[in-house]
Order: sequence, then structure tokens, then C-alpha cells
Amino acid sequence: MRYIILALLFIMITYDLLPYDLVSDRPGFYNNPQTVDKGSITAEFGLQFIRINNGVMTIDPSLNTLKYGFTENVEIRLGIGASYTDNQNFQKEINSPSDWRQNLSSLGLKLNFIEDKDNILSSEISLTLPTINSLESLPPFSNISLLYNRKLNNEFAISTNLRYTFLDTDHIDTDIIDFHLALEHTPAEYLGWLIESWTNITFQTFYGLGNDDNGFTDSKQPGFTGINLALWFRVIPELQFDLQYATFLDTDNDPNSLYSDFIINFGCSFLLN
Repeated sequence: MRYIILALLFIMITYDLLPYDLVSDRPGFYNNPQTVDKGSITAEFGLQFIRINNGVMTIDPSLNTLKYGFTENVEIRLGIGASYTDNQNFQKEINSPSDWRQNLSSLGLKLNFIEDKDNILSSEISLTLPTINSLESLPPFSNISLLYNRKLNNEFAISTNLRYTFLDTDHIDTDIIDFHLALEHTPAEYLGWLIESWTNITFQTFYGLGNDDNGFTDSKQPGFTGINLALWFRVIPELQFDLQYATFLDTDNDPNSLYSDFIINFGCSFLLN
């Protein structure tokens, strides 16, 4: 035990003497507006446990991301997804066994517009990559985000993410607008925590299913508000561990709606070069 304490004290004392090139999107859901350094590769891995209010539990390591610095302000992003769903409590209704399956993967770009002492402004575009199993449950979708970070002082900052997601099928077009707001506190270079909240609104158009002259109807669904608490710690400048807990509030008062009771996520970020 004393060796662990001595190692931690050594890290704290020498941390300011080491370079800080790791740029991680973890542990928040909103994503870091910073881009990784040119020519560098960063890997992010996470394991997520999600419980839906109908009793279904999902193990989701789909937050695995590789990021490459194409230029000083352009980042190429590759997301690889997979999930395991435990349908024991809901199997009769959805007629699906508990199993692993490949989830939606994505290819994206992040472009940094402004990065000065106190402000960071960037945009991120992500396109899902169609996979065999993903097409069984959810068609590929795309999204675009506007990310902003404002440094309040040496320890506190606020971050926002305004995101638009669009998903089209043969009979239904879905548009989702969600907004994330986070307060970050970094008391030391190797330690930090954040509290984050978000909400979304969903618009759907049903083609050929409506009663009006154009053959479609529109619907607007109030989104779920979520709250996320997260903590991160950097053992060395190139390696970060994190843990987060998130919960959702049912804001549409619909007893038949499905939403996540809670999400527990832990993972790490690592600078490869």
C-alpha cells in the first residue's frame, strides 16, 4: 500500500514536468471540442452498462474510438461498436434472444474553428457505417454537432454541444435535436470531474400512414432529460481512466415510453504516439 501512495505522490509532484498531449472526449457525452495534435493517434475505450425501464440490461462497449490528427485543426474519427443485450425480462415481447451483436460504427471529422486561451469552438460531422447486424434493428444515421468550451478560470470551464441527428427509412423520417451543457472542474492537471445535463426533441414524419392529402403526419416528441456525473484521473500524461454515472428523467409522462433508468460507464483514453 505504501508503494502505491509513494507512486501517486511521485506522479503528482512530477506531472507538471511532463507534456500533456492527450486530448480525450471521455468521460462526458458531449465530446471535447479540442482536436488531437497533428500526426498523433488517440484511442478511447469504454464499457457501458445500461438498464432500460422495462428491465432490459445492455452491455455496450460502443464508445470505442480511434482519433487521428490529420492537420492541426482537423481530426479524423473512427468509432467501432458492439453490444450485448440481456432480454430475459422482455424476450416474449420483442422475440429476441440475449446475445452479442455488432452495433453501429461511425466515421467522422472534427474541425476546430477557434482555439485561444479561454475559448474553443469546433464542429463535428459523423456518418454511421452500415453493418450486417445493425441493419436488423436500426438503420444508419448521421449527425452534425457544434461544440463550444469556455474557460471561466484556472479550474472551472463550461462546455456545450448542440447536435442534430437525422435518420431516414422507407416510411419514417426522424430528426433529433439535443443540447448538452456541462460544468467541468479541474483542481489539478491529473484530476477532474464534471456534471452534465442534456435534453432532446424528436420530430418524426410518417409517409403513407397519415390521413391528410399529402399522405403523411408529423409528430413532435418531448425528449428525455439526463444528468451525468463523471470523474477522470491521469495516471501518466498519456493514460487516463474515468468513471461516470448517468440517469434519465421521463419528461413526456408516457407510461409506455422506454428510457434508460441509469447508465454506468468506465473506461480509459490512451495516447498511442
